Order: sequence, then structure tokens, then C-alpha cells
Amino acid sequence: MPARSLENFRRCLANLRTALETPIVDDRDLAGVVKLFELAYETGWKALGSALRLEGHAVPGSKSAFRKAVQLGWLEDSADWGEMVQARNESVHIYQPEAARSLAEDVRTRYVPLLESLLARLAEGDQ
Repeated sequence: MPARSLENFRRCLANLRTALETPIVDDRDLAGVVKLFELAYETGWKALGSALRLEGHAVPGSKSAFRKAVQLGWLEDSADWGEMVQARNESVHIYQPEAARSLAEDVRTRYVPLLESLLARLAEGDQ
């Protein structure tokens, strides 16, 4: 996998973690967390896709990339992967602060740990 792809993912995930360490006090903070989740998700699945393609697997999108990684035993089998894909797809259509706050809480409690496990797996395979 290209080192740049992994480094982009690592940096985006670190930015997301930093944003989540700070209390969300206004809509701008909330929008920032949502956007940083989108960036971490996108760079993460693209790094995963690169690693899978190097192994000869076709992955046309994020859902298929996560599914294939679970099948190969690269990632732990969990319904949370599919739910994270759905949350990312819906994130661009969040117009209500309550929905954005709910997503931010899911990002903090469910999706960051998934993305961290993905980063660990990709970093392990990159050595």
C-alpha cells in the first residue's frame, strides 16, 4: 500500500481524535467533528482498498472493502462496520443539530475505535 495513503489516514484520524477531546460548544464545533469523521472514513477505506488491491482483490467501494477485510480476517466481524458505512453515507444529509450530535456521539464511542483498529491492521501489514 502506498505509504502516503496510510499517512493521510493516520493524520485524519488524529485530527478527529483531537476534535473529540474538546467539548462541542456550538454548531461549528459539531460540523467540524462530522467533517473530520468523513475525512477519516474516506482516507481509511481508501487505504484499505489499496491494501486489498495489492493482494489482488477488487473493491469498488467502501462497503465491499470492509466486507472483504472481514472475510479475510483482517478486521473483526461486527455489524458496526456496516452501520459506520451507513452513517458516513447519511452524514452529508444531516440538517438538524440533534442528528449531528447523535452522529458525533456514535463517532466518539463506536466509529473511532473501529477506525483505530483499521489503522492498526493497516500499519501492521505495511511493515
